[in-house]
Amino acid sequence: MANIVDPAKDFLLMLKRNLGKILLIPVIAIALIPFLFPYGDLRSVVATTLSRQAGIAIDFDQISLSLGFPVALELEGVEVEAPGLPPLTADRLVVQPSLSSVFSGAPGGSVEAEGFYKGQLLASLSAGAKPKEGSARLQEVKADIQGLQLATLTEALRRAGLMTFNVQGSLNTNSAMSIDPQFNEQPMGDLYLQAKSISIPSASIQLPVPGMAPMQTPSLQLGQIEFKGRTAEGKIQIENFTFGQGKDALTGRIRGELGLSFRKEDQRIRAVPGAFDLKIELSVSKPLMDAMAKSGLGIGLMLVEKYRKDVGDTAKFAFRVAGRSFDANPTYSELTPGQ
Repeated sequence: MANIVDPAKDFLLMLKRNLGKILLIPVIAIALIPFLFPYGDLRSVVATTLSRQAGIAIDFDQISLSLGFPVALELEGVEVEAPGLPPLTADRLVVQPSLSSVFSGAPGGSVEAEGFYKGQLLASLSAGAKPKEGSARLQEVKADIQGLQLATLTEALRRAGLMTFNVQGSLNTNSAMSIDPQFNEQPMGDLYLQAKSISIPSASIQLPVPGMAPMQTPSLQLGQIEFKGRTAEGKIQIENFTFGQGKDALTGRIRGELGLSFRKEDQRIRAVPGAFDLKIELSVSKPLMDAMAKSGLGIGLMLVEKYRKDVGDTAKFAFRVAGRSFDANPTYSELTPGQ
């Protein structure tokens, strides 16, 4: 009899000692249901709902939930189409709302995209301080892109009818902006961009001059392009914009400011260019100067011919150009050393 009672007692004692863990099993099972649910079976329904809510076309191959803070939505094989934009594609997209946005209802969270034009994208949105005018808080937007392939991007632009040729190279960029949703205050923030191994093929362009035939541009290779600037009070401050390096046929540097403000009109955002003041330095090789002269593009440099100095087989230009707007005739002046 003891052989039967003792094991039974041990079993009951084990149940008693582990009662909390046993009761936790169904709780964990219920909590895992959202993450184990076969969302892929509802792909068409979810895609249609997201497209309707966002006002754009969204499609994907797979969808699932994963642990995040608190949760994250994962999409694979994503393609987004919006009017006036090239198709946006990514191998994997992770959208994660912030915990504060879940309770406050204010937009906030992060987006991570792998295979974004063969690069990596990480962006975030959060609520900032209140603007001087209006009640909506400023939106703090950060974005970082690494390894974006320009050939893939420009091919998408070409298919959308926004470009007529493809560009080779890779692009890295990061920015941090503070934006008023109502645009009572102008965007403020920093922008950095770097592109490497740029190759631009010869292309036919039509200048906005009545009666002028299309021009064939010469092909161009640039070892690097780098831009560093910031925007504030309706102006873009160009701290340093350099292009070309070493023995490239074209190298240069631009500094100064451009007026560019944004206005919200009838639920649409309109960009309004303003005054500009730019300091420009260019170095153009003789073969490129000859190619530009044959194509007719050399006409543009004739305006600054008086600021040209030849150093060996290279034409160097250093000048300052300023104007009240892009519609008004600009003024040119010599750029002296130290400016």
